[in-house]
Amino acid sequence: MSTLRMLGPLQRAIILLAMATALIHLTLALFYPGGVDWLFLLNGLGYVGLVALLYWPAPALDRVRNGVRWMLIAYTAATIILWSFPQIGARSAVAYVTKAIEIALIICVWLDWVRSR
Repeated sequence: MSTLRMLGPLQRAIILLAMATALIHLTLALFYPGGVDWLFLLNGLGYVGLVALLYWPAPALDRVRNGVRWMLIAYTAATIILWSFPQIGARSAVAYVTKAIEIALIICVWLDWVRSR
């Protein structure tokens, strides 16, 4: 992927979906009853960092972008899997919306990988 090319609709969707789930996790982290929830905080920051690595316009990152795509897919899948454990994930409307966003993110990142090949 050239770092100088314009981002297409799929890449914009990936950024939007990743930032949406990051924002939800960061908001939940900072407004968690009893203080900051570090798991939510780190999860949100992880999404921000992975998307930055994926689309930051630096030529040095071009050779690792496919690996970053797979890391983002695995990271998102791990978030969904860990949420499925009752002792970890709350069952709320926000949680289900977030999981739908994350599933859409996995699909979009996979499609982006297919197109990049």
